[in-house]
This record gives sequence, structure tokens and C-alpha cells, in this order.
Amino acid sequence: MYTNTQQQIQSRYYQTMIGNILQTINSLNENTANNCGFLQSALNMQSDSVFGNEYWRQSDRIVYDSVKLSGFVWFQGWNDFVDKEKSLEYEFNLGNLIRDVRSHLNVPNLPFVIGEFGAQGSLSDERMNPYLTNRTRSLRQSQYNVTTYPEFYNNTMFVETKQRWKGDEEKLYDQEYHYYGRADTIYHIGEDFGKAMIQLEQNINR
Repeated sequence: MYTNTQQQIQSRYYQTMIGNILQTINSLNENTANNCGFLQSALNMQSDSVFGNEYWRQSDRIVYDSVKLSGFVWFQGWNDFVDKEKSLEYEFNLGNLIRDVRSHLNVPNLPFVIGEFGAQGSLSDERMNPYLTNRTRSLRQSQYNVTTYPEFYNNTMFVETKQRWKGDEEKLYDQEYHYYGRADTIYHIGEDFGKAMIQLEQNINR
């Protein structure tokens, strides 16, 4: 279980993420610009109290008054992969993330694309630690499992990315968690996500 301090940090990251989404919506819709100036200052504060009641009271109105949210892509996993405790709770937390984002943004069936944790590709490299290989498989399975829940049927999709992994071939920098900075890898992954999102929207609109 996480300590209170860890939970507060995670809560702050989540609130900042939601705040960034709302700020982007605000910037795309001039009709709400004058009413939402508090967002930038709220995001720059460190205290959870600053993100409090007023922030969340206003968030509902902002979304309703702004552009339509068509989908959400979640492509993450490294920080949970390297932490045994977090990786064990990944499936539970990912399910709650989807529920919370939909609730806070007031879009009950917001399409969710879950991008596979694709680092290490097909896991065929014999040099890789077997323990880390198994943890990678477990995290990927957790990501997939969430999309099979009855409540997420037809409105979430798991998209494989391991086939896009190029390893350190022609790497830009030594950060495998960022796919070694290969623009072609990220481009193709984004294209796969876009195709999946279109399919999800078609499913929901049927």
C-alpha cells in the first residue's frame, strides 16, 4: 500500500494532468477565456489546497462550455514497470483512472485508447533479465485486461506497440523508456493510436 505522502503526490500529478486538459480546452475556445483565468495560476501552485473546491467546481462548467472531447490516449508504464508494488496494482489503478477522468471531464463514455507498454519489444533479447521480462509481460497483460471489463467494452481499446520497438538501433539518446528518441517509432505508434480511436468512435456512435 502507498503512504499518505505517495498518495498526495499522485493526486497532485492527476490534478495537474486534468488541469492541463482543461487549460487546453480553454485555449481552444475563446468563449470561456475570460471565465477561466484561474487555471494557469492554479497549475503553478504546489499546495493541494489550491487545487481544491473552486478548481473542481469550475471544471465541469469549463468542459460543458467548450470544445467536444472525442477521446483520450493513455501511453505510459515505465515508472510502474520499475516499481514492483506499483506494477502489481497497475490494473486496479488504470481502471480507476479511466473512471475518474470520465467523471471529472463529464464524458461518461469517453473513448480510451490504452497504448501497450512496448519497451523491449517482443522480449526476444536473451540478454534481458528474465525477472524484468516477466514483469513486462505482466504489465502488458494488466493493460489489456482493463479493456475487457464489461463497463469498458466497446469504449476502450488496447493497442499493441511492441512491434514498433527498434531497440537502440540508430538511437538519438540513451533513454529506452522514450524509445531511444526515434521519431519514426513515435510517429507509427501515434498513427496506430489514431486508427484505434477512429474505430472506437465508430463503435460508440453505432
